Amino acid sequence: MKRTIKFGKIDFYGRGRRTNEVTLDVELRDTDKGPEFSVCGDVWNNLRTDIVCGGQCLDDLKEFLGGNVLFEKIHRLWKAYHCNGMHAGTPEQESWLKAHRTWRSDYDKDCECLKKAGLYEVVDLDGKKYRYGTAWLYWPIPAEDLAEIMEIIAG
Repeated sequence: MKRTIKFGKIDFYGRGRRTNEVTLDVELRDTDKGPEFSVCGDVWNNLRTDIVCGGQCLDDLKEFLGGNVLFEKIHRLWKAYHCNGMHAGTPEQESWLKAHRTWRSDYDKDCECLKKAGLYEVVDLDGKKYRYGTAWLYWPIPAEDLAEIMEIIAG
């Protein structure tokens, strides 16, 4: 399931004129592990022939679209579940890193710190031993948020 949502035009360059249309591609893909969620933003030039900003730019777009209820829903879901099939760590590992990391994301440093914390090798969601960063882990999307994603895509 996929949907492109138009959010109207913004003044991306701060010139006093709203000339840049914003679109978000919201997608829910079926995989062998379960549904994976993805959002990709585009800010178009005034002729709509090319983008001037794109990809994982939702934090930047929040400055312009923060009051839009639909954008706020998508932003929350994106923050929580974007690429939920590509986690380097288990929820326990990533939660610890988020709470303790004072450095830019650095795989070697992350591993070193997880070892010191006794979290480098843990039991994953499937009940197997897992060393941080040795595979892409899938984290399921809770049913209520999955329903909200599907509702957004359905329009």
